Amino acid sequence: MNGNGECKGGGDQMNSGCGCASQNSEKKAVEFKVKFVYKFAFFVGAVLALSWFFEGWRQVQEGVTLPHCAMLLFGTATTIFFVGVQAYWIYLEEKFKGTLKKRFGLFERIYEMTKRDSDIQGCR
Repeated sequence: MNGNGECKGGGDQMNSGCGCASQNSEKKAVEFKVKFVYKFAFFVGAVLALSWFFEGWRQVQEGVTLPHCAMLLFGTATTIFFVGVQAYWIYLEEKFKGTLKKRFGLFERIYEMTKRDSDIQGCR
């Protein structure tokens, strides 16, 4: 790629197919934004999962049986999942905006794995 944003073979980098588009010297700001539909769906899922948690807790208070404990564990696990995904989205939004105050190792490892997987699939 030469200094004009063109590949060495001539033409612009998007149409020439020479594969040097990822080597552009001008860095574009990358923005991470989750669509409202996904945010809303996960919020509804978290509310539903939290209600399952409280229902399981109520059932365990009445008597400790396998179905009651299963309801409590299922409600707990699904609540943690939905809230965890939302927390990860917030973490990435703050990271890409540059306003991240504290780094979390778990979220960084997940981000590195997803970034590496997208690189392997050719989404460089």
